[in-house]
Amino acid sequence: MQTSPTREVALVVGVATAGVLTAALLVIGPVAAADSPRYPQVTDVRTPIQPQP
Repeated sequence: MQTSPTREVALVVGVATAGVLTAALLVIGPVAAADSPRYPQVTDVRTPIQPQP
């Protein structure tokens, strides 16, 4: 199977890009999951405080 150099380079670039994106998702996923507990605090601040009777 003879492939042109341009197609070969495009294939390598495509595979490398997919690998980088996959690695980025693997790194960002746990970090975003670890940060998620901070977000409910924002909703807690927005909830109105009930006045004491």
